[in-house]
Amino acid sequence: MKAILVGAAAPLVGKTTVAVGLAQLLSQAGRSSRLVRMEGDEGAAADARLFSSLGGLEEPLTAAEAARRRAADDLLIAEAPAGPCLDALSTLDAGLILVARPQGLREGPQAWAGGYAEDVLAMAREAKGRLLGVVVTAVAAATLKELEAALTPKPLALLPEDRLLAAPTLHEATAALEAQSIVGNGSLAMALPRLMVASIASDPAFPYFNRYEGKAVIARCDKPDLLLAAITAGAQCLIVTGGRPPLSYVIARAEEEGIPLLLVRQDTVSTAKILEALYKRARLAGPQKIARAQDILQECADLAALRKALGP
Repeated sequence: MKAILVGAAAPLVGKTTVAVGLAQLLSQAGRSSRLVRMEGDEGAAADARLFSSLGGLEEPLTAAEAARRRAADDLLIAEAPAGPCLDALSTLDAGLILVARPQGLREGPQAWAGGYAEDVLAMAREAKGRLLGVVVTAVAAATLKELEAALTPKPLALLPEDRLLAAPTLHEATAALEAQSIVGNGSLAMALPRLMVASIASDPAFPYFNRYEGKAVIARCDKPDLLLAAITAGAQCLIVTGGRPPLSYVIARAEEEGIPLLLVRQDTVSTAKILEALYKRARLAGPQKIARAQDILQECADLAALRKALGP
């Protein structure tokens, strides 16, 4: 097989994560592959830029263009926009990996007892003999065994919910908040897997912040004690609300530790709500997420079934 199309019935279900993770695994196994993003939706350009950084093609293409530009010895891994993709399958002479999330699965008396949702089944039927398998993403850990038993045919992979993969990047947070970067030593591709809001209680702040790693801390500009405690507790990023810079020694300490400091005009509650919404639509970006995509597929995918489906 010379091409794999990664498709889905709905957007934002993890197609890019599956495509990138698969390409990384194949590369690790010594099989050359080329990533390409099909044109047709608003995320295509950003995904193509990501693919380009991994040796893929740098712009979204039609199926015909992708077929013409692929190298003879490469396995082409093409991510399609959400929805029916029979024409692309035929043009690329590709096998299909379908990606779905639990909310894209039919509900029965027990969770997902009815199996795959109708739109997923419709795409599988349309693909006929070209279907390589289904990858279900963002599965709650408590339901993994139940879901695996309920689904027929057995999926290629059940990928559990992952905080890092769901997290927005510093770039996404800055854009969503229309924030001003006061200290910008951090990478814009850095993922922010956990948000912590500074407490207004009188309890010591350091033990509260120190409970978790990988945190972005939201605190008011007039709370230097909380901001300093967050820095000491290893915050990845400080998001300062209220529209005014914090005291100069807080800025100096953030610069010394290399911790990005964003200034936003919103209040703390509004800021938290804006950032919370990002966790429902964050895209795959940056080296942290790319490495995690590879790891999670390696941990959870039926690699023997995938190798058999791909053939020599």
